[in-house]
Amino acid sequence: MSEPILLPEIETDEGVTARVVIAESQNPGWGDYDEAAVKQGMFAMKAVVDNRLGNHPEWFLAPGAANYGDIVTAPGQWAGFSREEGEIVVAPPQQALIDRILEEARADSPDGPYARFYYLVMEVSESPVQDPFADLRETDGIPVIGGGYGWKTEGANPPGGRFQRLADADGGLMAGNRFYTLREA
Repeated sequence: MSEPILLPEIETDEGVTARVVIAESQNPGWGDYDEAAVKQGMFAMKAVVDNRLGNHPEWFLAPGAANYGDIVTAPGQWAGFSREEGEIVVAPPQQALIDRILEEARADSPDGPYARFYYLVMEVSESPVQDPFADLRETDGIPVIGGGYGWKTEGANPPGGRFQRLADADGGLMAGNRFYTLREA
């Protein structure tokens, strides 16, 4: 008997990670879905949250952050994720997407694309951080501190400030998401 397709409690690091990567990643419904690239992108997303928590969370409007939920719900950081009365809340569009993906995974065969997507989400949320940009000290000739610190959908306006777009040659574009690090001060 296989385990039920459920997400960890939202208040845990694993639970908020699972919801963020579902909401922010391409899924099997995308015409150009590439499972390997999506997996890399999910690991890079988790690293972004972890880096923000461990390195000056106040720079990301999360002073005193103690966990991933504090980072993800910081004002203006992730669309659809906030706190109300201390609880993490997912906005209706993002929650509807998460629910749809889980329903597709439950209806799928165990080796079908949505079931594999769900297991990929669980693998990323439960695994140690794997930051593909951790050792990077320069991108496009610009000195950077290393590590991923943000992402936006490819084609969206860049985040500005100290954020530095990661070059394609450095793996900065993954499955439709553009990743960013921080320039050296």
